[in-house]
Amino acid sequence: MAQITLRVSESDYKKLQSLADESNLTLTDFLLSSALPNYLGQKLTVNKVLERLSTKSSGDVFSLKDLFTSDEWSNFTPGSRISTGRIFYKSYTQNEFNLKNKVSFEGKNSANLAFYKKL
Repeated sequence: MAQITLRVSESDYKKLQSLADESNLTLTDFLLSSALPNYLGQKLTVNKVLERLSTKSSGDVFSLKDLFTSDEWSNFTPGSRISTGRIFYKSYTQNEFNLKNKVSFEGKNSANLAFYKKL
């Protein structure tokens, strides 16, 4: 895999990070999706997770994987599944998107898979 190193001023970095945060994306995903229109097609994002929360009933316990069909889940890149899980949990702990009124964190299993309960 090729690697790109990009040097930017601290102020530009903060602006880019803020824009990525507003889009619920990692900085890398934000930059690549800005340059490559179809980039997010195979990426799991927090926005996709938030859209799918409505498919669960109150009291349902689920992992992020449970929100998608097995085909959809397998089509997401493994890196995006991991990073979105981290970002979603961070969003939950910081109560972004009013998540603490929508779900509760139930813990992790032995495979480190996080589970939530729909409120």
